[in-house]
Amino acid sequence: MKKIKSLILFSTVFAAAGISCVAVNANASYADTIGVSLEQQENTQGDKIRFISTMTPVTDLTSITKINLNFTLSKAGETTKNASITTTSVYDEVTGTNGKDKVSNTYYSVYTLTDLAEYQGWKLGTTFEYFYADSTTETTNTVYYDIPEKFSVTLGSGSFEESSSIADCFTADSITNGNIFHAWNWHMDVIKENLDNIKNAGYTTVQTSPMQPQKDYWSGGDTAKAGWWKLYQPLGFVIAPDTCQNAIGTKTDLAELVTAAHNKGIKVIVDVVANHLAGNATSLSSGVAGYEPKIYGTNGTLSGGALLHSETGSSATDSSNTTNGNIGLPDLNTHSDVVQGRVLSLLKEYIDLGVDGFRFDAIKHIETDNPSEPCGSSSFMPNVVGAAKTYAENKGQELYCYGEILNGCGSGRSYDWYLPYMDVIANKCGNELRASFNNGTAAASSSYNPTGYQSGEHCIVWAESHDTYANDEHESPDTSIYNINKTYAIMGSRNGAKALYLARPTDTTGTSAWTSCQTMLGAKGSDAYKLAEVAAVNKFRNYWGTNNEWLANNSNFAQVVRYNDTESGMVLVNASSGTSVSNVAVPDVMKNGTYTDLVSGNTFTVAGGKVSGTMASCGIAVLYSGGSGAVSIDDDIEDLFYNETETATYTIKNAVSATLTVDGETYNITSGATLTFGNYMNVSDSLTVTIKAKDSNNVETTKQFVYMRI
Repeated sequence: MKKIKSLILFSTVFAAAGISCVAVNANASYADTIGVSLEQQENTQGDKIRFISTMTPVTDLTSITKINLNFTLSKAGETTKNASITTTSVYDEVTGTNGKDKVSNTYYSVYTLTDLAEYQGWKLGTTFEYFYADSTTETTNTVYYDIPEKFSVTLGSGSFEESSSIADCFTADSITNGNIFHAWNWHMDVIKENLDNIKNAGYTTVQTSPMQPQKDYWSGGDTAKAGWWKLYQPLGFVIAPDTCQNAIGTKTDLAELVTAAHNKGIKVIVDVVANHLAGNATSLSSGVAGYEPKIYGTNGTLSGGALLHSETGSSATDSSNTTNGNIGLPDLNTHSDVVQGRVLSLLKEYIDLGVDGFRFDAIKHIETDNPSEPCGSSSFMPNVVGAAKTYAENKGQELYCYGEILNGCGSGRSYDWYLPYMDVIANKCGNELRASFNNGTAAASSSYNPTGYQSGEHCIVWAESHDTYANDEHESPDTSIYNINKTYAIMGSRNGAKALYLARPTDTTGTSAWTSCQTMLGAKGSDAYKLAEVAAVNKFRNYWGTNNEWLANNSNFAQVVRYNDTESGMVLVNASSGTSVSNVAVPDVMKNGTYTDLVSGNTFTVAGGKVSGTMASCGIAVLYSGGSGAVSIDDDIEDLFYNETETATYTIKNAVSATLTVDGETYNITSGATLTFGNYMNVSDSLTVTIKAKDSNNVETTKQFVYMRI
């Protein structure tokens, strides 16, 4: 900033108003009959304002004797205040934020008022009056400035929202707070045709089988038994083209499914095969060459330049070769930039269609970036999974990922290494619980075996999976759908974990039913996924979100209790036969009262730590209080902000009254109330907001929000 001439600089006080006025960048005088105008520039915290008066054209600065700044403060119900300040400083340029560059024959008078916070809510009117040596005067336009409040509150809609009945909790607010329907082997069109059934059954997400070009595709089709595994031996890293190379659909079919699912509030996850492509332990199938020539090399083998791990000839069951050995299929060299780039290309292609997430098949056999990897770390996770998440985020999408790790990670490796990039499967806890129900024993457990985690936040669980159903060991096809659903009732009602429900290809139980199954690849099999007890469990999970849980086993009934300060609910599973529930002990967190079973519609009572009632014949009861739910208080912004001002909107559910307290002021509010703040807050300053809401029983819930400027 260049100072042209300084006469007398007055530091004065806005005496009538009590505002301290500091002349910043003030200087001096003008002449001629000048065009003068006034504008204002505010700072981002609202605690001061800069006025800039522009004079043009100016050829002689000597004839201006002084400049008066005339101020008026007004506010409804208050006495108007007036004051004047004299300055004699001018500039030929004003630098800084919103400054003025030097312009020929143009000068500026600048003045900054500070300490405005004392007059929040007042209107400030300002003019600059110029006095010339020939005794003439000239006055600028009047600029009005509404001195901002430190915060402003709107009181809301006049009513409070109500939580949907548990029966209406069709989907959760995110993939991580709901359950997943595995539409195993279903064609995209079949899934699309059944979206209403899937939603009505309470699933938040539907998972498809792999959509890459499959091995040995033929238009005549396979049965599910004969062909399901071919989907897990893809020929390349593209979505099956519209010319069709996949029994469950094409890229266009998938795109139409995603759109239809999103229209119903359902998310879509696709199974991705990245560890291997079609072939055998040491060589790629010739069909890979057409899709992935750089990976295939000359003949699909290491000696022919195929991008395989050098250890692919060794079994991945060897603990020293978990990531570089084979699982009966050629193990891709996932250390390679080429392989990483091709997998990322596939993920981006899916993301461009709007897919919401991925299951990574055999991720246990792909190394992480942890330096302790026994066979050597790589950048696959950050360069592929991390990059895909960033790509989705830049498109305004949130990507959910989980990976298949069964029965542990392998010697010297940890589940923790995967968590920065994806959730993991905790397969043993569901398998063990299924076995206990098959034995007629209640054995609900809080552990997520084999991960070692006590929280399900990063875990996928199940009653069975396509592997337990279709693998050579036939772990689950002999389990009745009743015991599958009993297992799912416990696994699918817990806090944190995402439960996967497998679409069986047939309603007939037994290994022989699977081995002789004639359901075609792409067709819908069993409808068990939409049974009342399964839907009730899903809706229970959606309703309770991230609220507390308590697991128990009493009188051969397995129990998951979900609760908060004002409400509780329970999934109750009879490990034996019968429908009578008589004085079965429940944890203390299960509140006394009358409950409705979402499965049977029957009434249950809890009193003195005991529950009684009559279950449906499935042996599963999903108990809820029948009320509108607990009071909840939420905002819609982050705790940290950097904008000039920020506005929070508060959603308050299931309350009859509420108050908001900020900076010592308390307001009666309803749902939809807003708070705008940020003025007079410097970096690292924080503002605390406390909302208290009461329900119809006069029980008060308090939630505090702390916002900080960064």
